[in-house]
Amino acid sequence: MSRGRKIFVFKDILELVYDTPCIVQKYISNPFLIEQRKWDMRVYVLITDFHPLTVYIYKEGLARFSSENYDTSDLENKFSHLTNASINKYNTESGNNKWDFSSLEMYLESQGVSYTTLWKRIQKIVVLTLVTLIPTVPQIDCCFELLGFDIIIDENIKPWILEVNSSPALGVECFVDAKVKTALVNDIIDVLKLQSPAEYWAVHPPKKTKSKQPEAFQPSRSSTPASDRISIISDEYSDLVREITNKHLSSPSANFELVFPHKKQVTELNKLKKAAGSRDFNQVCQRVMNSVINDFKTSK
Repeated sequence: MSRGRKIFVFKDILELVYDTPCIVQKYISNPFLIEQRKWDMRVYVLITDFHPLTVYIYKEGLARFSSENYDTSDLENKFSHLTNASINKYNTESGNNKWDFSSLEMYLESQGVSYTTLWKRIQKIVVLTLVTLIPTVPQIDCCFELLGFDIIIDENIKPWILEVNSSPALGVECFVDAKVKTALVNDIIDVLKLQSPAEYWAVHPPKKTKSKQPEAFQPSRSSTPASDRISIISDEYSDLVREITNKHLSSPSANFELVFPHKKQVTELNKLKKAAGSRDFNQVCQRVMNSVINDFKTSK
């Protein structure tokens, strides 16, 4: 359940008692601690398309801390073992339990930990997680999804996914929330910025047809079937959205980073999209994705 509800830790499977479907995860017992506190990272991921998969990761985010020192002798102490802000805010003896990624980077670098290396590893597991969803997501134009990846880091600087949240909370409870989430919402709007209908048709004017009747009352006589015309319009519109998105993200000030596909892959996928029929395109994309997955697995 959301907000850390009904989460508990146990050592023996016989201790597991439940009355609804549940998820059992291996406990990461060697977390990388900061000032003796357990912490995780809320990484915001924006998906603008699944066909082909197009993934952006927000460079800022939240490092969320437990409100008490890490102690394996007391597994029932949620303030020690859970980093959910919705739980730790009830610890009256606790102060601010959040950092932004900029502060986290400064601290890790001061401890000799390469934040750049860690960030690349996080990008890798995010992409590999999302690639598995491609076959299950229908191809729908003009949709997007914001996900919140909760990732914990062990003492070997290896990231582990705790869970992936759909519709992550964007409420503001502290200064760090306001700093990160306000900018996040603004940047999402910028990335998804679309032209108004008037601006779109100014750039892509409809073809004029000769007619004796007023154009507003002229029935359509196109030889192209309606379903194909809709497909053509959708493809043009999708290309426009992608063009605007890529143009925006080429700016050095953009906080979203395109992590999949890369520029070369975008070019290859667009060529394949034009060359392949609609029925074959998903199979072609899958072959490209498999190649990319292998590249990710072999990269450090």
